[in-house]
Amino acid sequence: KTDKIVHYMNACRREGIAVLPPDVNESGSDFTATSEGVRFGLAGIKNLGSAVAEAIIAEREARGPYENLHDLVDRVPSQNLNRGAIECLVKAGSFDFSGYPRRQLMSFVDKNNPANVLALAQNRQKSRAEGQTSFFDLFDLGDEAGFELEVPPPSDLEWDRLTKLAQEKEALGLYVSDHPLSPFAYAMAEARDYAIADVLAEPDTSGRYLVPEDTPIWLCGMVSELTHKTTKRGEAMATLTLQDLEGELDVVVFPKVFGPARQILEDETNEVFVRIRGVLERTERQNQTNIQFKASEIQPLVLNEATNRQKTLTLEVKKEQLTPFVMEQLHGLFSHYPGNDRVELFVAGRGASTLRIAVPVQVDAKNMLLVGEANEVVGPQGSVKVA
Repeated sequence: KTDKIVHYMNACRREGIAVLPPDVNESGSDFTATSEGVRFGLAGIKNLGSAVAEAIIAEREARGPYENLHDLVDRVPSQNLNRGAIECLVKAGSFDFSGYPRRQLMSFVDKNNPANVLALAQNRQKSRAEGQTSFFDLFDLGDEAGFELEVPPPSDLEWDRLTKLAQEKEALGLYVSDHPLSPFAYAMAEARDYAIADVLAEPDTSGRYLVPEDTPIWLCGMVSELTHKTTKRGEAMATLTLQDLEGELDVVVFPKVFGPARQILEDETNEVFVRIRGVLERTERQNQTNIQFKASEIQPLVLNEATNRQKTLTLEVKKEQLTPFVMEQLHGLFSHYPGNDRVELFVAGRGASTLRIAVPVQVDAKNMLLVGEANEVVGPQGSVKVA
């Protein structure tokens, strides 16, 4: 199941093991271990299935690696490959090794393209099967000379990042090479109380969950699926799938919340990024825990350079101020205001010398109580800044 695959992928990445898109020269039918990491299996690609995957693998093992898309469609029997399968291979990143951008590869497959590689390869295979003699054979130019496929050089014709990832998810059911939210990890951590992985985590040995039920919390991420529904009274409501970097969660949006948030959720021109306040509900069915999140408020999630810039709490003190007592006070202070921001300490020595110390702790630098208490600790001889 997709949610389980996402769970294991995140577990691999936390252990430093790369999870890589499928590759027609490296992937097996299922997930495959390589020297670079774990390759996604060919059979997991939409429109392929195990029979097509095995045909690609068998040809590779018999005659060696594929050079590019043109080489694969020329070598694998056309009855095993249809346009949908090739398109999904491209969207999934299976030919990235060749240096051709995915968008350019899709143009090679386009049925409206006169140089459609599939049609040319099918004609070539048919001619070989019928044993036709080409004009070139008359001059002893080789068995294949008359049927050479022209392979244009790679270009810079590529989709933008979000379109490329959307195509990848369409082919694989999930993001593998990257994620639309990956550049905004800091902004997301600031906008939520918990990651979705925390919500989905199993209870500890005492049966206690990390995220409690019936307590309002904030979650955030992107809306990967929106389903419109109608109540018995005829009121519009919806269910949606909220996805962050660690997982995805079903969210119920009742009429009172859906009305004000409808314009945000139904934006079809862009990816929809939101933060949602609500409560968890866990139910047991057939020895399985089902989790849904009931929304009470939905806000747009602004993801840009400004919201994603990590702040730094900077403290400046004189050398003689940095006593064990002051260090203990600062340690307690930082522990009391955890967050996602950095802490730097500048210690002024004699003359113009200054020692800069990056403190290995993260705090909530936007909390004015933290700033005020830090000012009290360093006193009038020191200073506290947030930037």
